[in-house]
Amino acid sequence: MAFVSLPANTIGVIYQNDSPAPLLVTVTAQGSFAAGAQPVTFNSTTNPADQAIASAQSAAARTYLLAPQQGIQVNAPSGCSIDRNTDSSGYVMPELLVALDAFIQEHRRRGELDSSVDGNRVWMACDCGANIAHRFKPPEPLDRPDPQR
Repeated sequence: MAFVSLPANTIGVIYQNDSPAPLLVTVTAQGSFAAGAQPVTFNSTTNPADQAIASAQSAAARTYLLAPQQGIQVNAPSGCSIDRNTDSSGYVMPELLVALDAFIQEHRRRGELDSSVDGNRVWMACDCGANIAHRFKPPEPLDRPDPQR
């Protein structure tokens, strides 16, 4: 992990997915240890209600599925330390996005939706009892020239 310190009163988007593909991004925030520190909240710009909260002197982590041009926003009135992890395994297959989007479109008015990423599995559930789960695979490695040649 490579935590970056954010100053007090940091509010706004701290990361945006500029790739043409959706990404899985894990964000970890460490609340301030200062006396009287306020909690840190962060969420995706896609779903602001899906917040993670790191209270003073504690940490919180959340994995988000970010569509292109979507991002992570933070509200850190007392400052915080934050880490963002994306790697090549974060790319998601287009057919997976179609399935998840179809589930959202069908169930968003039937009840509350919940979702998470567990290892290489993405799932969503609706209050109505319906759920969906899909495995995803990392992209094939790119053929890269050997840097020692």
